[in-house]
Amino acid sequence: RNGKTIRSVAQIAGLSNSTAQRISKSALVAALKSKGGRPKKLQPRHLRFLDHYFELNCTATVKEGCRAFKETFDINVCPTTVRKALQFCKFKARKMVKRPFLRKKHIHDRLKFAYKYRDR
Repeated sequence: RNGKTIRSVAQIAGLSNSTAQRISKSALVAALKSKGGRPKKLQPRHLRFLDHYFELNCTATVKEGCRAFKETFDINVCPTTVRKALQFCKFKARKMVKRPFLRKKHIHDRLKFAYKYRDR
């Protein structure tokens, strides 16, 4: 548009007013508009980094992820931001199941039980 009316553009281009109107509307859809507000802190590149980091270190905590992010990109991120990014990447929060260590007596008892009920 650049400050010109649709009628003047239609006259210059030699088109009908309705055709010029249709073209101007379709061009507006293709143009990128700013959404306004504060820009996102994490870019798609940062999301890929977090996705890759947590795929490799599946036992890592969110705080460790923040620390790794700070070391790599030198950007301070709060744990909530990392959690939201991981949710966006389709990660699910799970608590690790703590299993007790088996002592020698436990191992011996389990082996004894297995031999006792082996034929059933």
